[in-house]
Amino acid sequence: AGKVGIGTSSPDQPLDVRSTAAGAGTIIKIVNEDTTSSTDEYCAFEAQIHTSERKAGVISFNKIGDYQSDANADSVMKFHTAKNNTNTFAMIIDEDQNVGINTTSPDAQLEISKDGANATLALTSYSDSGSHLPAIYLRKADGTEADPDKVAGDNDVLGAIYFQGLDADSSGSFLTGAAIIGRMNGTVGDDVFPADLEFWVNTGAATTAIQAMTILEDGNVGIGDDSPDYPLSVQVADSATTTNATMRGGAG
Repeated sequence: AGKVGIGTSSPDQPLDVRSTAAGAGTIIKIVNEDTTSSTDEYCAFEAQIHTSERKAGVISFNKIGDYQSDANADSVMKFHTAKNNTNTFAMIIDEDQNVGINTTSPDAQLEISKDGANATLALTSYSDSGSHLPAIYLRKADGTEADPDKVAGDNDVLGAIYFQGLDADSSGSFLTGAAIIGRMNGTVGDDVFPADLEFWVNTGAATTAIQAMTILEDGNVGIGDDSPDYPLSVQVADSATTTNATMRGGAG
């Protein structure tokens, strides 16, 4: 009793919508027919629980363009979860498909933000196998996702981790204080992928970081030397002279 069926005579939910749409989808459409140029209008699904209709979350589709033309028909999706009977913003997918968790203006494809606490990301693997582990892959290919090609450019950056901080209140910029960069060093072949690992730091004397240490594809390590010829090369430069400290080893 009390169940409504659309496309079915035996609904098993309060609202049961069914269709046979071979090669297509079954779509539920909600339309806000407002024609003004404001950006306050939206469509939404809201969930409530209990006879007191306590809040349980909202998914909304919010316009950010004025919708007076196709070129200005831009929207975002917002997800709210409930706490203490109040729907609170949790996540956004913006018009550029960037995802923001606890931020309404993500600067990247995924940004996690937190006020007054740690912003954290956890990868957890549960397994009795010693070969199963949490992992992060930074991958690079030429071409497109539909038609990828091997990385052809020597010196191409394969991936990077940047450590940044805001340099001024309110209107400041996030500057890189340190970085770890993986970079191509040679020609890619079948099962051959030569690459270096670079460590960059900001000395405080400039707005950009400098390359402080390098591990070449042959295993040579350079401190202050980005092309070391020995297993360990230490180069210290000042305004007048360059001092080298080199440790060498070899068979025999």
